[in-house]
Amino acid sequence: MAYARIKTWVAEILTYAELNAEFDGCITNENALLTALNAEIATRGTLQTAVQAISRGTLGAATEIDMATLYAADAEASDTYVITLAPVPAAYYAGMVISFKANTVNTGACTINVNTLGAKSIVKRFNVALDTADIKAGQFVQLIYDGTNFQIISPTSGGAGIKIGTYAGDGSTSQAITGIGAKPKYVRIFRHPTASEDTEVWEVLDYSWGTRSIIMSSTATDEVQVLLNQIISIDADGFTVDDAGADSGPNANGINYDYMVLF
Repeated sequence: MAYARIKTWVAEILTYAELNAEFDGCITNENALLTALNAEIATRGTLQTAVQAISRGTLGAATEIDMATLYAADAEASDTYVITLAPVPAAYYAGMVISFKANTVNTGACTINVNTLGAKSIVKRFNVALDTADIKAGQFVQLIYDGTNFQIISPTSGGAGIKIGTYAGDGSTSQAITGIGAKPKYVRIFRHPTASEDTEVWEVLDYSWGTRSIIMSSTATDEVQVLLNQIISIDADGFTVDDAGADSGPNANGINYDYMVLF
């Protein structure tokens, strides 16, 4: 009874000839899609890449459809990163997400060029140029294109880090302390105490202080001073200390020092 009512209702809307024509059209379209899919599989080797290719052809370059985030390894010898993706994107578009493996550490502001579409800046925190060592050699990096730049959305290697260590003064006017792994934002050095005794602390920020640093002395006078030739520079992988030409801290010969850096 229900079937008869539906049949009558459909017949009132479409004639049987029109209904048959609609079914034939659906079958024809489905066969055409299957033919195209089989052709793409034969050309591209996998169902995934075939579906991607058909999607791009159907929806256009501005709506790239990918079953997984696009990935390739960089092979450049600099931080002008270059990758080649497959399938090949027709153009950059807002919201495009890519991943790559960096071949080298970055040394400040850097770019990426995808399939020779043009070099685009890699930025963090919306529009801030990267600091040295934000990307490490061998690091997997994920980016999203915002229409102008590629914003880094995976954690950077630099920033929000802390490291502590020790070194022995060598009495020179320039001893580089390396192995930090990134350019510090802040350095603090303590003369390593050997007993309950007065000590000294040096600190400096990554700012335009030149060769000046703050020294705090826990002596009877509890002095806080800004002096030259103590911590004389903040470097790409650490910092450099000086004995001020007088075999004194933070690089007095044979004296041990502890440090803490933020980067």
